[in-house]
This record gives sequence, structure tokens and C-alpha cells, in this order.
Amino acid sequence: MLNVKRKNMERIQVTITQEKNETDGTISVTASRNGQNCFNETFLSSNLSEHPLHTLSAEEIEGTEGAENCVSANLLWNMLTDMMRGEKTGSKALYGQNESKFELTDLIDIKRFERLANVKFDYTKFHSLREFQMYFKGLMK
Repeated sequence: MLNVKRKNMERIQVTITQEKNETDGTISVTASRNGQNCFNETFLSSNLSEHPLHTLSAEEIEGTEGAENCVSANLLWNMLTDMMRGEKTGSKALYGQNESKFELTDLIDIKRFERLANVKFDYTKFHSLREFQMYFKGLMK
């Protein structure tokens, strides 16, 4: 998962997931801005590179100087190469869709808190976890 924060506190998150079985593997990429999904894509590859995360030593991770030799850059380069050699199997633009912006667990926790604290929230005032946090801060003032 790659997180980027800009000066205006916009949060951009890119999640890359690789799953491999005996014959082939998939790479999924999901991007979101401020907690709202923007797009996702999936790729099928029959020739995934080995990413030996479990064999990396602390010296390899901490000892590299310069971005061109760092473990993260090499790992991302290998995944990018696998994606370009693979076949794009699905993609979906998620901009502007009126989908639920809450993860189910977030909404469950909010409702549980509401019940335990014996308060009522106005759910029309927020549509994402970030908006709820701002709404809640306003209530606490």
C-alpha cells in the first residue's frame, strides 16, 4: 500500500496485491483519494517474478543507499514488469459513483459507539469515515 500526502492534506493511496498459485497469478491495483476509490485494475500473468519478501535481511533493507537500489523500488519494478507482460483482465473507473464510501467495519463501529454512548448521529452530515471524523470533532466542540 502506497500512501502520499500533499500540502493540502489530500491522501492518495495505491494498493497493489499479488496472488500466485501453481500455474499463474494475478496482480490487482486499487487507487483511492481521501478514502474514496478512484479505480481498480487486475492483471493475469503466467510468469510472475519471485518476490522473496520473507528472505530479505535487515541489512538489505536498511543498507541500500539511493532510491535506485532500494528494496521498494526493485519490488515495484518487478511487479510493474509482471503487469506489462501480463494480460489486463478487468478494470473499473470509480470516480463519481455514489457507492458506499464506508467500509462495513467502520459503519458497524460507528453504530456500536452510537448505541453505547447513547447518542444519535445525523447520517446525512457525513458520507465517509473522514467526513464522520470532522462531524464528530464538530460535535465535541
